[in-house]
Amino acid sequence: MEDRFTRGFIAGLIGGIAMNILNYIARTWLHLPRSYVVNYTGVVIFGHQPDTTAEYLFSLFSQIGFAGFLGIIFAYLLLVIRNKNIVLKGVIFANVFWFFVFSLGTVCKLPLIQDPSIATVISHFINASFYGLVLALTLYRLNRIIGQ
Repeated sequence: MEDRFTRGFIAGLIGGIAMNILNYIARTWLHLPRSYVVNYTGVVIFGHQPDTTAEYLFSLFSQIGFAGFLGIIFAYLLLVIRNKNIVLKGVIFANVFWFFVFSLGTVCKLPLIQDPSIATVISHFINASFYGLVLALTLYRLNRIIGQ
C-alpha cells in the first residue's frame, strides 16, 4: 500500500462499489433512474444492456475495475494539483468523467445512453458526485495511514 498506484486503485474500487450501491438503492427503492450504472457499461461492452447473469456480472466488475483505474488517475493527478480541497477535486474529477460518458452516448448514438430521462441524468450525476466523494475521502485516509 506504499505506492500511489495501489492506493488510487483501492480508493477507486471502494468508490465504484459505493456508487453502485447508491445507484441500486435509487433505482430499486426510489425508482429514480431508468437504468443502473452497470447497464451503461454493458451497452459499451456488449452493445446492449446485460441480458444474462454472466453479462451483468462482467459489466459490474468491468465498471468497478474502471472506477479503480480512475482512482489511479486521480491519485497521480493530485501530484500536480496538490491534496488541498481533495473532496471538491474528487467530485469535480468524477463529474468530468460523468459528462464524458453521457456525451459519448450522444456522439456515438449508443442505445440507452443516447436519450436518458432527466431523472436518469440527475441520478447518475449524483452517483458520480458520490463516487468522487468516496474516492477522495478514501484516498485521503489511505494517504494519512502511510504518512503522505
